[in-house]
Amino acid sequence: MQTNQAGIYSVLVSNVAGSVTSSNATLTVNFPPVISSQPTNQTATVTSNVTFSVVATGNPAPTYQWRFGASNLAGATNSSFTRTNVQTNQAGIYSVLVSNVAGSVTSSNATLTVNTPPVFTLDPMSQTSNIGATVVFTAAATGSPPVTYQWRFGGLGDIAGQTNTSLTVTNVQTANAGNYRVVASNIAGSVMSAVAVLTVNAPPVITQQPLTQTVAPGSNPALTVVATGTPTPTYQWRFNATNLPGETAAMLTLTNFQTSLWLPAADGGLFEIARGHVSDLADRAEANGDPHANVRLARQKLADSDANAAAGRYERACMDLSEGLRAISPQ
Repeated sequence: MQTNQAGIYSVLVSNVAGSVTSSNATLTVNFPPVISSQPTNQTATVTSNVTFSVVATGNPAPTYQWRFGASNLAGATNSSFTRTNVQTNQAGIYSVLVSNVAGSVTSSNATLTVNTPPVFTLDPMSQTSNIGATVVFTAAATGSPPVTYQWRFGGLGDIAGQTNTSLTVTNVQTANAGNYRVVASNIAGSVMSAVAVLTVNAPPVITQQPLTQTVAPGSNPALTVVATGTPTPTYQWRFNATNLPGETAAMLTLTNFQTSLWLPAADGGLFEIARGHVSDLADRAEANGDPHANVRLARQKLADSDANAAAGRYERACMDLSEGLRAISPQ
């Protein structure tokens, strides 16, 4: 029996007396399902929708049962099946079983690939570097298909050729200081990393030197220095190579300045402070058994300084203190 034999049958019954035609009889030929259009592979992005379809013929009309892997999908009994809000765990092999009373046939497999946008698992870290050093920033992101990278610097946009998971900055200069980020991309989307700040340490540079001044006794002269550097520099003012206690600002103000500088230490006299410092070092050196010649030279310079100061030769007196300090200072 073939399908082309299906149809209406009747019979003509005759004799010499006459004839009669029977009522019609219908012949239905059942045949198993035949798939004329297979489901096709699909690619979707997470949270999107995707539909698989099949076209089949058969008699009687076939039924459908879609499968994911080897498992039937509940309620998926139409010629098409739609996944809504697709998730990564729904990626895999789909097929459909087409059946009727005459038989059944299983479609070819259709693969669902689910693309996921990039997600950073490692953001680049902020760093501090000295001039001339090498700095490496590193990042990592996951996604499907695999992600690509593009590093960026500040407001200058993409850094040409920097498309790896790491960025190396060699021979660091102050111009390299700033914000670095990396963009991770694939066909499902793109995402930008957190900002990594590169701080470049730079040694102090004096842009404005303190100025030599001529002032009247009793005035309050101020000496100012302007310097740049990273991190912000600190200051320590000195008088004849001796640190001035507490004078750690960019400006030094000498209150009630006297030409002789020969004031009691309690009144803030710089000369007396320096003299006391040299004398104290000489005492310590002598107590520690340091070479007698050094102690003798320091004490001689103290005496010379006193004599020159008493005679009004203040510049020479200061030089004597400086020489005495060099003689007795720890090496």
